[in-house]
Amino acid sequence: MSSQIQASNSLNILAEALCADLRHRHISVFRPHYIVTQTEGMNNWLRMQMAQNLGIAANYRFLKPNDLVNQLYAILGGEFSTLLNPANQSWLIFKILGERDFIKRFPKIASYYQTDGPDADLKRFALAEKVADLFDQYQIYRAKMMREWNGKSLAELNADQWQTYIWVKAAQSAGGQLPDKTAIGNFIIQELRQPEKQAMLQNRMPELSLFGLSVLTSFHLEIFNALGQWVNFSYYLINPAPNVYWFEDLSNKRLMQLKKKGFVEPYEEMQGNKLLTSWGKIIQHTFKMLFENEELINSYTELATAEPTSDTLLHKIQHELYHNLNDDARQNISESELKDGSVVINSCFTPAREVETLYNYLVALVDEKEERLSPRDVVVMVSDIDAYAPYIKAVFNNAPYKFGFTIADESFASNDTIAAALIALLEINPQKFHAEDVLQLLDFSYIRKRFGISDADLIRSVVAKANIRTGIKGDKLDDSHYMSWTYGLQRIIYGLCLGNQSEYFLDGDESIFPVDAVEGSASDELIRFIHFVQVLISTLEQRERHRPIDEWVKYVETLLLNLVFDPGENADEDYQALLGQLEQYNTATDLFGAEISYTIFSHSLLSAISASTRLGSFAGGGITFCSLIPMRSIPFKVIALLGLNFDKFPRKETQVSFNLITQHPLPGDRNVKDNDKHLFLETLLSAQDYLYISYIGQNVKDNSSLPPSALVDELLDYLQNKYVADDKVADVLVQKQALHHFSTKNFENGKINYLDIQHAMNHSLTVTKQQEELNFNELATHVFVNFFKNPIKAYFNRVLAIYYEDEETLLSSTEVFDLNHREKWQLKQDLLRCGNGPKEQEALRLRQLKTGNLPLKNFSRIAVAEVEEMVEPVRNLYLAATSGLSESTINIELEIPEANIKFNGSLSNIYGEKMVVVCWSSVAYKYLIDAYISYLFAQASGYNLKLYFINANTGRCYEAFYIDEQSAKAKLIDLHNLFIEGHQEILLFYADLGYGETDFDELHMGNLKKLLTKKFEKPEYSDVYTNIKYNEGFFEMDLETDGEKFEEFKRNFDTILKPAVKLFPTYFTKADGIK
Repeated sequence: MSSQIQASNSLNILAEALCADLRHRHISVFRPHYIVTQTEGMNNWLRMQMAQNLGIAANYRFLKPNDLVNQLYAILGGEFSTLLNPANQSWLIFKILGERDFIKRFPKIASYYQTDGPDADLKRFALAEKVADLFDQYQIYRAKMMREWNGKSLAELNADQWQTYIWVKAAQSAGGQLPDKTAIGNFIIQELRQPEKQAMLQNRMPELSLFGLSVLTSFHLEIFNALGQWVNFSYYLINPAPNVYWFEDLSNKRLMQLKKKGFVEPYEEMQGNKLLTSWGKIIQHTFKMLFENEELINSYTELATAEPTSDTLLHKIQHELYHNLNDDARQNISESELKDGSVVINSCFTPAREVETLYNYLVALVDEKEERLSPRDVVVMVSDIDAYAPYIKAVFNNAPYKFGFTIADESFASNDTIAAALIALLEINPQKFHAEDVLQLLDFSYIRKRFGISDADLIRSVVAKANIRTGIKGDKLDDSHYMSWTYGLQRIIYGLCLGNQSEYFLDGDESIFPVDAVEGSASDELIRFIHFVQVLISTLEQRERHRPIDEWVKYVETLLLNLVFDPGENADEDYQALLGQLEQYNTATDLFGAEISYTIFSHSLLSAISASTRLGSFAGGGITFCSLIPMRSIPFKVIALLGLNFDKFPRKETQVSFNLITQHPLPGDRNVKDNDKHLFLETLLSAQDYLYISYIGQNVKDNSSLPPSALVDELLDYLQNKYVADDKVADVLVQKQALHHFSTKNFENGKINYLDIQHAMNHSLTVTKQQEELNFNELATHVFVNFFKNPIKAYFNRVLAIYYEDEETLLSSTEVFDLNHREKWQLKQDLLRCGNGPKEQEALRLRQLKTGNLPLKNFSRIAVAEVEEMVEPVRNLYLAATSGLSESTINIELEIPEANIKFNGSLSNIYGEKMVVVCWSSVAYKYLIDAYISYLFAQASGYNLKLYFINANTGRCYEAFYIDEQSAKAKLIDLHNLFIEGHQEILLFYADLGYGETDFDELHMGNLKKLLTKKFEKPEYSDVYTNIKYNEGFFEMDLETDGEKFEEFKRNFDTILKPAVKLFPTYFTKADGIK
């Protein structure tokens, strides 16, 4: 029996060698062959290779190194008991940290969590979790130290050995339940010295293969070396530069450090390839540890190699790594090689743009380069798979050209799962109980299904109308109960029962204003939602008292049943997995029976659920999206890396000061940064034809540049050293992508945006399907009016279906502090109509306060008083114009047969035989258009009204000329023609400018340009639709070249705004009659 190492730079050659060895050994089909790997992805890939080479892949068992150790322990007769998992070890350590003996012996450590603050127990538990994690690391990387700890007693420990104290105490408390890998390793090595156990092992496990691992620890190697004396143990390992002994080569950084310390002569030069020595430390350490075993040195076999060519930039880099060439031996790099497309680096604004750009790249490979790619030929590794998964699904599921894909490594709690719903429920804060937090629970389909809720948008709108913002009950002393769930749900319930919004008096002087927002079957939806909130509140109230761990487990199980999922006869896989995780806490109950707070238990449970990931899916079919995990880099034609941002990769691990590994480091210790460097090297070597890299390189707020990962910078510097041109490699190789996929920059230099193929072919905005569905013969009056108030916005909304919403999409969790423009406008209207009597205004204040339209307490009085100062001067004009009549509405059902038009709707601001419109804005032109077109509708319908326009800014009331029925219809026909034109292309017109009186006599281009500049160069300008078109040059005009453009604007101005202003003959006349 022996151990041997077979090495190659090609994983395919290693797989062929493994298959050849398996074929020659003639192992019985009934006896399993054990193969040690590190990842599930490698297992899937190796199964396919074995099936191709052997014809069948059966009875092969894949193990991780720790699994192999446990398997050996079982075969050799080790006694297994129910071991504490890391989470339960934390509870045991938590208990020890709180014991008097520990606090007395180690007061410095105890002072961290022995505080009077509410987070004292949470600090203690966080420390316990960290210590439990360190103990797990110590067993692997400091096995000798742990053996020494196992031989110590509590009495002999000094004041600095607090971690040793916890380990010894935990071992005593847990008996045989504390997992001890060092004890297992010692048992295996001892048992292998007995002949009968050697024979047993040779019978059960005669052959072992370790395939593709690059990271090995001294703990595992000690066991493997002992094992190799009695079974055939074969290592199949990757060596990037198999023809050169490079394991002693120093990186440039390390060489400089040694020179400073005097360990290396100043004239010593760096040997080998910069990338290989910088990124290959993990491989160097692994081979050094292996070569400490003389038998392995003698059995080292170099298999055939796959020497890369230099036909592309990617292959050239791989060729230089294969030969371990330093800069002096490397060949120069030309600009054409940088642009050959084998290495692509993209700088993007957002993760969404990274995924969109990747999609375009993959389609272009097939379409433009005519690559014969199967989705299985592509793997995409992402720095944060949970953050990118929603964008991946959104882009690839809705793209014109479909690629099959799978997403591996997603968190167990990601997306719309039972685990994610449970996490959201566990994180709900009953002290705050914000409306938005509660409504976001309805984003989970399991919760909606549990309560039969189907219309979350309806519920959101009703909750907003009920002014539910925060808190379960609120406080009457500060008026916060008016925005609480109890008061708001009461308003909704009374609205369902009474069917109106009139004030309803409860016991005493308390009253509410019901929310009458729905009717019919929609009422059932609200009733189910109210039941959901009541169950949720009841569940949250049960968190207040402390409980033992097993009672908290029952609490969570009940929460799952009542709020998320009723298993019935169809048990969900995720549900069973969650119950399995909860079951593991029962072991901790036996060792830690004290009552704990909900905060401590939920912290532990949330950490456990969030850390769980879904198994499988890697290389399972279609394009594989997965996490950046070392030892996963299997050969693919195309390998893409997303999210290589400067602060994301390589990962940074924050070490605690009491970590004994970092205090006394040794070669081969776990190093997250070196692991990620190794991953980048693996990826570079595994890409067969194309390597694609992207990162967030542009700030979405100010377009400032952001650096990529340090490893990407290192690659660019490596290329720069041999680049023959004068410019920088980064300027040639790194492509800066536009903020949006529909940007015209994406079509430069013949690029095609495959996300919108029709857009790309025409190089212009195309008319969407929505325009085909628009009906110009039957129109709502409000749609017609709003179009002319802002034609650009109307085109974006109605034709392009693009909406830049000004309103907040999330519900507010705070009281009203300042009234916005809309709220002030509404309060002005209400004050104008309610009169100036104290009783009327106080009644209005209370109504607005209770319905959430005013700040709380005395601030509501201040807000009303401030607005009343603006309303009072206008009230007399209003009362005189309306003759004291109440407002009414009229219905419009207008047909104009000669133009085949039909208008339907209603008009407000009607007072008897008058239409009175009040404008509070300083720029009144779009309100004049509203009044003008509304008046045309009334007159064309035969209502025969008089029109009055009150401008609060000027303090004037203007009476309009009379328009007869036929004239009104003719003007509506003219406007309807412009309406149709404005849906075919954007209408060149804008009302909200500071036009003067002379402009309505004759509009001139020069003055129009000044008005546009003055309006749109204000940074606070808020009309995003018009702002976009202005910045695109939509309004740019030149007297010599754009005369037709100005005439078009003037025509629209003369048809829409000019008649609206001229309708009021005294509009530009001052109060004394002077113009």
